[in-house]
Amino acid sequence: MPARVVLFAREPEAGRVKSRLAAALGPDEAASLYRAFLEDLSAELGLLRLSLEVRYTPDLPPRLLPRIFPPPWRFVPQGRDDLGSRLARAAENALAEGGPVVICGTDAPLLQTRHIEEALRALVTHAVVLSPARDGGFSLVGLRRPARPGALFDGIPWSTAHTRRRLEERSSELSLPCRSLEPLDDVDELADLDHLARCLESAPSSAAPRTRMWLASRRSP
Repeated sequence: MPARVVLFAREPEAGRVKSRLAAALGPDEAASLYRAFLEDLSAELGLLRLSLEVRYTPDLPPRLLPRIFPPPWRFVPQGRDDLGSRLARAAENALAEGGPVVICGTDAPLLQTRHIEEALRALVTHAVVLSPARDGGFSLVGLRRPARPGALFDGIPWSTAHTRRRLEERSSELSLPCRSLEPLDDVDELADLDHLARCLESAPSSAAPRTRMWLASRRSP
């Protein structure tokens, strides 16, 4: 079975996404930025010859996401409970079909196919791979057939400065070799958006075109 790439995404609706950025930018601007992230990720990761899946929330049938992620992307609701439970379900479903799986958020518009390919190469020799984020979390987690994927995510403190470190510790506790990959930052705060703009100045011109357009429109008089 081919490897699977899973994106955790929300419907890009004002008032439902990027709450911390919305406090600074307003809900409409935050939603339009998030949609730019989604469009960039769809175009970039759609180039992969892998099984592609969007795990969406809320669990109501998505209205906007299918317009952004055309076939062969498929759609599965994330389900209820905390992030750990939702990650565990996604991992278990993918690994049951032969795995491996790479699960990504949608807050890192500079995520590229090469990051997925690097993760899959690392999963040949490691059970778990992570792409660190500056805030102490991670932007990508990959798994290759751990016996109980749910055990890896159970009890992890989410959205803290210690999330990634605790996940690495849990991997060690479960005797799952873990490798840290190239850092890949999420964009959650206004300072993160400024950092992204600086990163784009030195990134290839093809990187995150929709996000570039969004940033350029804000700089326009």
